[in-house]
Amino acid sequence: MEDDVTQYLEAVEAFVAGFVYVGNAIFVVEGWDISCKQSTGAWYHLQYLLIDGELQVACNCPARVQDSYCIHQRFFKSYEVELLEDRLMPLPASSKAVPFWHQQVLSSDAFLTRFSVESASVSALKGRAIVSHTGNHPQGGIWKCSKDTGSSTCVHIAQSKAALQDMLGDRDGESEGGMVEVNLLPAQPLAAITKLTSISYLSVLPPISVMLKSDKSLYMRPPPFRKPPSGVLQLESSSSCFCSPGRTFYDHEAPKTTHLCRIFTLDTVFEATIKIQWCPTCLPTRHCWFIGPDLREKGLFNFNNSIIVAHELLNEYTIAYTGSETPFTAFVSLLAHCYMVSSHMFIGEDLFRSVWFSYVVLQAFDDNMSCLRCGKFPETVIWDGITLAFGRKHLSSSLKSPTETSPASLVRSNIRNRPKQQLLQDKKLRDQLRQVLKGSSGILSDDEPSGEDTDSTNNVKYDEAHSRKIVAHLDRIEHVYVGLRNECVALATLFLNMYGTVTFTSKKPVPSAYRSFFLQIAAEESVIQMVNGSSLDDLLKFSANPRPENLTQIVSIPALYRILEIEGNIEPHIPIVQWLTQKTIKILQDLLVEGTSLDSNLDSAIVIDPGDWKSSTSNSTLADLSKPQVRS
Repeated sequence: MEDDVTQYLEAVEAFVAGFVYVGNAIFVVEGWDISCKQSTGAWYHLQYLLIDGELQVACNCPARVQDSYCIHQRFFKSYEVELLEDRLMPLPASSKAVPFWHQQVLSSDAFLTRFSVESASVSALKGRAIVSHTGNHPQGGIWKCSKDTGSSTCVHIAQSKAALQDMLGDRDGESEGGMVEVNLLPAQPLAAITKLTSISYLSVLPPISVMLKSDKSLYMRPPPFRKPPSGVLQLESSSSCFCSPGRTFYDHEAPKTTHLCRIFTLDTVFEATIKIQWCPTCLPTRHCWFIGPDLREKGLFNFNNSIIVAHELLNEYTIAYTGSETPFTAFVSLLAHCYMVSSHMFIGEDLFRSVWFSYVVLQAFDDNMSCLRCGKFPETVIWDGITLAFGRKHLSSSLKSPTETSPASLVRSNIRNRPKQQLLQDKKLRDQLRQVLKGSSGILSDDEPSGEDTDSTNNVKYDEAHSRKIVAHLDRIEHVYVGLRNECVALATLFLNMYGTVTFTSKKPVPSAYRSFFLQIAAEESVIQMVNGSSLDDLLKFSANPRPENLTQIVSIPALYRILEIEGNIEPHIPIVQWLTQKTIKILQDLLVEGTSLDSNLDSAIVIDPGDWKSSTSNSTLADLSKPQVRS
């Protein structure tokens, strides 16, 4: 029976068996098949009371009602779950219906939402019902109640429907795109409180295909584990238990025992025996953890002394995810098919997810986040995102927006959107300059009408239309020249030399470098796109001594560098360099309206419980966010 409780605990720890606190000493628990060691998918209620100092636990699962042996009760009493209540955070509910589950249905746009609903007339435990909804909106989909099966007037369903509608904030029955986006924080699973880490803890080599030359050789990489072990998996000096607050290590003098385990490889599972040792630190708290071997040198990851997974398998998912963004569901389905060939079953998606995340944090992805200019681990890193936001349905107690503010956040009250950051402030001038650049190469080369049906009337119409195009183009050239002359005479002269009437009528091709330069002059984007901060320093340095031998100083501004390189004699174009410098400085000064530096604010920042960066960054300062070392 102790083995049954231990296996159930491991399932709870791995999020395979649901055990969720909903408040008022009441938990929602998922059914558990002891013989098959798997969840049944049905949900029940458990409640505990302290009567005269003695713990009493009640559960309404079928096992408790039929044979009085309830795995939920035994688990609760064995591990003193009631002592964790001060660390459990139930979901604040505005009604008697408490949501504890919200997950998208596989290969569907629908969502499955479950509620624990209180009865208005019956005692707390016996009267509570489990209500589920599958669909895209409260007014549609499929509603089910564990108490009133098939009833269309079920009070529990009505309360749950109102609760879901409140969470959606949608009283009119309209849902954008048909998708339910529930803005809620789910009731906290017990596993989130008790789960600490895995038995394996030593750093693991990254997958061989992504190893860098700078990566340290921590140990001899073992061959893939594809055969059953020849004997018992033995304890070693590095063997440990992951009890809090730190690890307890193997004692050679203390008694040992053996335990059955399963080793999951890339295509099958092996039954094996592992040697373990009772943990002296865990025993006084009755959380019966065992000291077990790390198994790193064998190419194995020891999750909990019962579930052991080959490094090859876990690395396979890492490569699949980084190479083609393979989701957990798809990968687990593929492995389940492979396992069927050998008449075995692969682990569930939730368990695999827990194992993989526990494994990947041990991989030595170190010494690789570096910048050629700033060196290793820059103080400030800008992460480029692939989207502007994530849907509200993805919110949870451990996922929050990276832009969330705190009392220590730096306030810049003078920041405003600064319009007109272009080099040319006149929008019409920018448009006409781009039209000149686009039309110069095409107007004179327009094909004349041809063919047997061509008559004089068509020729006349073509000539008239073509003439109008030429006249309009020449007018644009004149307008652009005048506009550029008001900005910079040298810039207007360069434009006239490349795109003026003489060049246009002679059909002389214009080098692409000039077209690229004037396209950037006419760009709608900020001048900072053309001349950034470091490039401005280079431009100022060159402006101070604009000589041909110093031309490479502005190589960071390719458009300007290339035309000056082609011209050879740069003296007539020095005013263009000065004009560009002045324009950039003016716009940059307009943008720099705050004098407070980021560093000055970090010293006074107050950080309260930054927590584990792997699960949440909601309470971290920018200084904290620069610390994790991530493979680039």
